[in-house]
Amino acid sequence: MSDVFLAPGFSGHINYETGDIYPGYRDQLEDIIDALYDVGRFSVYCSVQENDWKASTNQDTDRIKADMNEIKLAPTFLYLPSKNGISETASAQTGIAIGMAKKVIVATRQDRALGNTFKALSDLGIINHVSFKDPEELALEVKWISENN
Repeated sequence: MSDVFLAPGFSGHINYETGDIYPGYRDQLEDIIDALYDVGRFSVYCSVQENDWKASTNQDTDRIKADMNEIKLAPTFLYLPSKNGISETASAQTGIAIGMAKKVIVATRQDRALGNTFKALSDLGIINHVSFKDPEELALEVKWISENN
């Protein structure tokens, strides 16, 4: 069981023919996963990491089922929306996590705005929004929310 289910948005960060995550984005995600472990002391489940940094490019029922099971097991759900658009899979997973009454965190870099729907959900107290400057700050915020919410 993982402490955190990490759902990164991939819009604009993936080769849609092969499913490969672009190296620069993979590096950013690895830095966040490392900080969650090193700073927050979290175990992290990230589906694309578990699948050798390849995202599914077609309907993959088995993978979706496995992700839903991991969401069920993890007490905290962390969504990292892409600056390039909405991720259908990660947005659906976020809704599932809300429905399962998980601690849902939507995290954006400080230079990015939160979308209107997520802003409303944050204002209503349904999700937590974190604006962060670096992976270590994100890990500290996730740790605080996990322990105090």
